[in-house]
Amino acid sequence: MTPQEQLNALMDKIEKEPQVTENWLNLAGIFLSNKLWDPFISLFNQREMMLQDGAELMIQMLFSETVAMVPQLHTALLSYDKTDLLSSNQLIIRYAASAMQINSGEIEKGREGFLAIEEALKEHPAFGEGLPHLNNLGDFSRFFKTFDELENCQFGEMKPMNWLTAQAKATSSQTPIVATSISLENAEEEIQKFCSLFDESYPKHFHISKASQNDMEKLQKYISDHQISFSSDDNGREEVSLFLRSGEILARQQRDLVLLNRKITEVFDVDKLFLQADQKDLTLFKDLTIVPWLSHNASFIYLKNSEYTMQYLFKLTAALSSLQDGEGPVVGATINCLNQYADSKLSGGPVQLLDRVSGYKFEDFFTLNS
Repeated sequence: MTPQEQLNALMDKIEKEPQVTENWLNLAGIFLSNKLWDPFISLFNQREMMLQDGAELMIQMLFSETVAMVPQLHTALLSYDKTDLLSSNQLIIRYAASAMQINSGEIEKGREGFLAIEEALKEHPAFGEGLPHLNNLGDFSRFFKTFDELENCQFGEMKPMNWLTAQAKATSSQTPIVATSISLENAEEEIQKFCSLFDESYPKHFHISKASQNDMEKLQKYISDHQISFSSDDNGREEVSLFLRSGEILARQQRDLVLLNRKITEVFDVDKLFLQADQKDLTLFKDLTIVPWLSHNASFIYLKNSEYTMQYLFKLTAALSSLQDGEGPVVGATINCLNQYADSKLSGGPVQLLDRVSGYKFEDFFTLNS
C-alpha cells in the first residue's frame, strides 16, 4: 500500500467509524512525522466538531510515551518553533514542542516557546478555556535557566539554620541519611509516619521551613531513642526549603543523603535502590513524560557525600534562591536544566537517571499519597 493509499484508507475508517480513536491517532502520527502541521491541526479540528474532544486527544497524543520515544515523531515535534500562535491547537503543539526542546537541552528555544504561549494567553484568554494544561501554565518560562545563566547564578544570602542533632550512634558509615520536610503543626504525626518507613539502621533527618530555635527544642524528645536530627529555617518557602538547604545538611552530616517527598507512604526494597544509587554522585528517577518539570522526579534524590555533589548543590541553591516562587514545578524544572548542565560543565559525576528501561521504576520502590 502506497503512502497515499494508506492515508485514504485511514480517512475512510474515520468517516465510517469516527468513535475508533486509534484511527485518528494513526493518521495524526503520519501528519506529525512528516511535519504536515496544517493537516495535523485540521484533523483535530474535525475531531472537535464530531466528538467534542479534539483538543484533549491532541494533548493525549503529543504528551504520550510514543511521541517521546519514537525518533521520527520526536524529531518532528522538536522542529516546531512557531511563535505567532493564533489558535488553541497551535498553543498545544508549541507547549509540547517547548517541553521536548527543554528536555533535549535546547533550553533557550523551549523557553522562547513558553514565553510565546504566555503572551498568546494574555492576549487571547479563550485559547486556554477548558484546557488545564494551558490555564495552569502560569509564567513557567522563568523556571528554566540556560547553561550560561546557571554558570553565572549567584548564591542568594540566607539566614543561618537552626539545628537539633542526636548523639552519633554506631551505624554503618555506608548507610545514608534519609531526609524529608515536615510541618511544625503536624510534626509528631509526620515524624512517626516517616520513621515507620525505614528501620533503625537508617539515620533520619527532618527539615522544617518555619520554626524558631524554641520550636526546635520542643522536638528534643524525638532524638533521645533514635538517631534523628532536625534543621529549620524561616525562609517561608516550604516547597523548596529542603532543596535550598540540602548542601548545608550534607556538609554538616558528612555522609550520603537521600531527599524524599514528604507524601511518600510506602517504601519497597530500598536497600537494592540505594545500592544502585551509591554507584554515582547523584541519582534520581526520570519519568517517561515530556513535561519538563515532571520528567526529572524530585521525589527521590540520592546525594553522595562528594565534592561533585557539593558543586551541584551549590548551583541548585543559587538557581532556586534566585526565584521568588515556591511552587512545586520550580524544583523539577530547575533540576532538569541543572542535570544537563552538570553532565557537560561539572567535572566528575555524572548524574544517574533511573527509568523503567533500566529496570528501575519509581512506583516499584515508593508509593506517593496524591
